[in-house]
Amino acid sequence: RIVGVRPIVGMQVTLGWPEGNGDVVLLAAEQGGWRSLCRLATAIQFRAHPDEPCPPEIIAETNEGLICLAWPQGSQTPLRWRQMAEWFPDRFYAAISRYEHESADHARYLVDVAARLKLPVAAAQPVYYLKPEQAEAQRLVTAIRTNRLLSRLPDFVSAPPGSFFLTPEELEYRMADLPETLAGTREIDERCQAVLPLGQNRHPRLHLPAGQSPFERLRQKAEEGARVVVRGDEGA
Repeated sequence: RIVGVRPIVGMQVTLGWPEGNGDVVLLAAEQGGWRSLCRLATAIQFRAHPDEPCPPEIIAETNEGLICLAWPQGSQTPLRWRQMAEWFPDRFYAAISRYEHESADHARYLVDVAARLKLPVAAAQPVYYLKPEQAEAQRLVTAIRTNRLLSRLPDFVSAPPGSFFLTPEELEYRMADLPETLAGTREIDERCQAVLPLGQNRHPRLHLPAGQSPFERLRQKAEEGARVVVRGDEGA
């Protein structure tokens, strides 16, 4: 805010579909969206295996105030886009990317698929590094992460060419022949108006029995937990 940048709050979620994994980005369009993000983040982290892809139903159940951008999902793209559009009525956008030196044919095909489904599109370029000169560093980190020699790292494992942070001018140039995608991105920007109240302590609301203070409730829960631990130790 100090430098004049309006933040848009969101999170990326990897969904596990039967045909494979797919990424979506969820953006808070309003205060309710921020609450949904907090609930989703908590639900994801409290799973038995939080690093694994999430079941798609998780975003179907918690999405108030959220805008969803979804990238293609292979041969199942029309089915998955239509399904998520039902979960996010009037809040779903098909994410269209176009990498450096890449023909617009594939991006145009995806735009046509979305048009047949009557879904809006938005230019949404994945970012793997900030500056173009960091491409080799990203390949090196990928080789280390996948335990491969850099000389034997397949192209499909590392980030696609040109996956750096684009300026607005660079994005407009890259997507110039797909103006509807840029219009969708501007629309999302206008819709995302959630403002986080910084500098304030916002504690969760507690529903306590009549006459019980938060401190008394905390003491009660601590004593109950201690008894469970002690009984477990005694049983061992």
